[in-house]
Amino acid sequence: ALGVGDHPAGFVAQVRFLHASQGRAAIDFRADGTTRGAGQAYGTNWSNNVVLDAGARTFTARLAGGATDLATTARTLANNGAYSVVLAKRPTTDTLLIFADTSATPANDKAFVRILNVAPAAGNVDVYVTAANADLAAATPQAAAVEFLKPSKYVEVASGAQRIRLTTAGTKTVVLDINTLNLPSRSVRSIAVLEANAGGAPLQSVTALERN
Repeated sequence: ALGVGDHPAGFVAQVRFLHASQGRAAIDFRADGTTRGAGQAYGTNWSNNVVLDAGARTFTARLAGGATDLATTARTLANNGAYSVVLAKRPTTDTLLIFADTSATPANDKAFVRILNVAPAAGNVDVYVTAANADLAAATPQAAAVEFLKPSKYVEVASGAQRIRLTTAGTKTVVLDINTLNLPSRSVRSIAVLEANAGGAPLQSVTALERN
């Protein structure tokens, strides 16, 4: 890909990467054979945004410094598109998932939140975004039964301090409690849900700032 200042206007896309395959050592994230995120550790943070040419791109993940692809996928990137790429863990293999980020902007005093369920131990989850002291007993989830390896919809919520709780789908049993997340007006966040570093519970989260 060209440098960010060399792309023709309107013919670029941005990607960010997260290592979410529990049990794997650090990962090199590659686009079209070039390393774009070196030595990414499990569950620590999303990579910096990488600017690529729009169009057909191939993504791979390797152990840091290695020569063998653990997972590969291809995607045609839209002009001005933005994407969240996650290395996740299936029962017997690794997989690269590509989630298209929203191009919409929340209204004043609102924010968008999306959950990316990439924790095998989580199962299907319901998503609650509430005030810090809200009781879930009578609450209705903003997103229901988010499956493993799937994203929730973008949930519109009030900006400011919000508490995000995930429960086992159809129950009030909390499997992850993010208390609290500050959401500026008109901001967008994608929150990846991962297993603990040693696997299983307690679940953890890594937040991507799509728009601030």
